[in-house]
Amino acid sequence: MTDDAVNSLLSASWSTDWAAREKACVDMGALLPNSTLEHRLAELLRDPNLAVQPAAAEALVTQGGRRGLTAVLRDLGERLEDPDADHIAYLLQELQGLRDMPILQDARAIVAEGADPSVRSGLAELEQLFGHCARKDK
Repeated sequence: MTDDAVNSLLSASWSTDWAAREKACVDMGALLPNSTLEHRLAELLRDPNLAVQPAAAEALVTQGGRRGLTAVLRDLGERLEDPDADHIAYLLQELQGLRDMPILQDARAIVAEGADPSVRSGLAELEQLFGHCARKDK
């Protein structure tokens, strides 16, 4: 990956066009791990457009490994009172249920290894949302 490619994606992620920012999320995810892109994707979790937020979350969780999931959990934990964050939580539920990704298992492992309060709050929010499928053995 070249610096030009990263800079081009970063530039697209600041576009005034929400669709360009959403596409930039997908394209940045394909280049993870990259700390610069991970940081920008974490910022895009709070994009004003509700299509961009889940695109950033999906890129982080599906391509960014544990660091990506941690960033998403932290964001959820910091936004407990923000109804817009529900879009991200429902995406994680979809990834767990329809794509068989071990979201809860990985999130619990992250918290068990020691995580800040926001990450723990994000996991608690997911467990409440997931309800019946949040058994500890999953």
